Amino acid sequence: MKSFKKIFAIVILIILYVLFSVRYYQGNLAKTALETGIHILTVAPFLFGGTLILVSVLRKFTGERPPWAMVIRIYLTIGIFVEFILGIYHYVSQGQ
Repeated sequence: MKSFKKIFAIVILIILYVLFSVRYYQGNLAKTALETGIHILTVAPFLFGGTLILVSVLRKFTGERPPWAMVIRIYLTIGIFVEFILGIYHYVSQGQ
């Protein structure tokens, strides 16, 4: 049952991450998909770096490496916060 809850939490985080990553262009589904893919590939290295730093800090304090499920949740959580801020910037710049 614990395993199901962990997987369910990761799936929900993935859905939220993809939802916040969407760069919507009204009436142009192909451009929306292309820009979303480009955006995810552009931001992913920065999220990976932030996750690596945070995991290193956790490793320093606890003395052991966190499990993979926690590392994935950290990556997705950082990603959701960053994508929320970048998404607001994108939609504000669309209106100008």
